[in-house]
Amino acid sequence: MRWQISFIALLLFINCTLSFAKRGMLKIKMLDVGHGDAIVIKLPNNKTMLIDTAKKDKAKKRVIAYLLNKNISKIDYLVLSHNHKDHIGGAPAIIKKFKVKEVWGNGSELDTPYVAALKEAIRKKGTKVVKFNRSKQFTIGGVKVDVLNLGKVFKEENDNSLVIKFTYNRFSMLFAGDLEFTGQRRAYKKFKSELKSDVLKLPHHGVGRYDTKFLKATSAKFALISASKKDIDGAKDIIEKLEDLNITVKNTDVDGNISVETDGDDFLVN
Repeated sequence: MRWQISFIALLLFINCTLSFAKRGMLKIKMLDVGHGDAIVIKLPNNKTMLIDTAKKDKAKKRVIAYLLNKNISKIDYLVLSHNHKDHIGGAPAIIKKFKVKEVWGNGSELDTPYVAALKEAIRKKGTKVVKFNRSKQFTIGGVKVDVLNLGKVFKEENDNSLVIKFTYNRFSMLFAGDLEFTGQRRAYKKFKSELKSDVLKLPHHGVGRYDTKFLKATSAKFALISASKKDIDGAKDIIEKLEDLNITVKNTDVDGNISVETDGDDFLVN
């Protein structure tokens, strides 16, 4: 009888191990780029996604250096949440340096030198551009990707940010771009329960007003802030608000690069 129990336990262990290996790891790295965003994602199928590129100078010093250090030569998905320089400023250099398969954009058109430089880099390389003018759901490497379109065009470009939710088995993370109060409230009204996530990439670097309803709707356990020292010095109110909601806060100014790793069940933030 005892050997039968041991054999069954062994089979269960092997099954769990094979399931773990089959699912693979989702690895997310928020880089310390000061005031801006640059998030490198290694998907379970080993494809690479880069959400935003920081400013031009930070892209060269931090983003490109990190990618080369990790022996990454191809970016399958370059996601540009919106067209401000602290998010797309480094995109031309990234497109020039690496093989970029697709560029995702929010579909808005701003007449700025940064957008012009981006368009020229895309034209020269002939890179495919995907514009998300409406919500869309698809799966990449076992990760369900929800692009949540707010359904209108705002005067403030930050509120036109792509909002993207990753769901990997039992784990979820919400990337909220630079949504300001108006965009956050719109997201809350339109999506509500769809915002629920284990980890929130806090929008807009801890700067400005934040919608409590939006924050509560995420039910996040962690909030990650990509920010400069100046941002964090002015972010005491939002940090206090997050802590009052029992959300653990980590920010790049204090913590440096921030990692999120998950097998789809458990996850680790450090």
